Amino acid sequence: MQYLILSFEVIFPIFFMVALGYLIREFKLVTESGFSMFSRVTFYIFIPALLFVNIYKSDLTSSFNVRLTAYAIISFFIMCIILYFIIPRIIKDKWDQPVVMQGIYRGNFIIYGMCIVQTIYPDTDMGMVALLSAVIVPLYSVVTVLLFEMYSDKKNNRKDLLFNVIKSPMVFSGVLGMFFLITRLEIPELLLNQIESVSKLGTPVALLCLGGTFKIQEMRQHKKPLMVTCIGRLIIVPMVFISVAILMGIRGMELATIMALNAAPVAASSFPMARELGGNAKLAGEIVVVTSLLSIATVFSWVLILSSSGMI
Repeated sequence: MQYLILSFEVIFPIFFMVALGYLIREFKLVTESGFSMFSRVTFYIFIPALLFVNIYKSDLTSSFNVRLTAYAIISFFIMCIILYFIIPRIIKDKWDQPVVMQGIYRGNFIIYGMCIVQTIYPDTDMGMVALLSAVIVPLYSVVTVLLFEMYSDKKNNRKDLLFNVIKSPMVFSGVLGMFFLITRLEIPELLLNQIESVSKLGTPVALLCLGGTFKIQEMRQHKKPLMVTCIGRLIIVPMVFISVAILMGIRGMELATIMALNAAPVAASSFPMARELGGNAKLAGEIVVVTSLLSIATVFSWVLILSSSGMI
């Protein structure tokens, strides 16, 4: 019951902000085009600031777990390669394909994942988990930009493709954060406080924009991609990569972290990224909402299975 309550407590703020955005649009306080502008600001300013702060404040020396980080990175690339070959065979609409792929591999690890691990291990240092997010989240961004560029109607050569990836605000902020983390350059406290203030707007504004553009009736048009993404993200991905980790002898907090990484619902940042990179933003928003709702049951089930078996 403790983990079911945890799932609800983490998901409730997500649905509260989505519902608030929906009501703001219904009462015509902000138009849908206004939400689109806010979503653009979120993509270029708020979420990159959030990513930068999370990386900058990580402790590289005391929290780096080689095995966990290597497993997360290798399993992520394996997942991406499999999705690249399988999804086009299942989802025929080229506009939907990169959105479905992103929905399956891009979990909300920064918010949801870290809350899960912290609840299971309340008296343990979360540095290992925070540092993993500092590595894996920028990787999500790089692959996402590359993925949408590959599915774009524009015919880019390799040089243009590389430039488009590097200039993405999410990728740039991740690289900048890693630079400050590795070189240990310190940002003046006054400036860092302002960046942190801006970063706190990232997730809530993204969710408000999602609610402001969300239309329940349009979900009928996306039944198949929604079902494929939900099954892939919440059942198949955690089942495969948690099982492999168990076979490798990974247990305890490391296994809980892998579970949280692979079983968390889709990140809210996937919505503004799909909108700005030319994907089906409507579908991306629906995926965030539906996977978040269903994750209350699925994450509870994964935690219950692993805890009752004594593996975490």
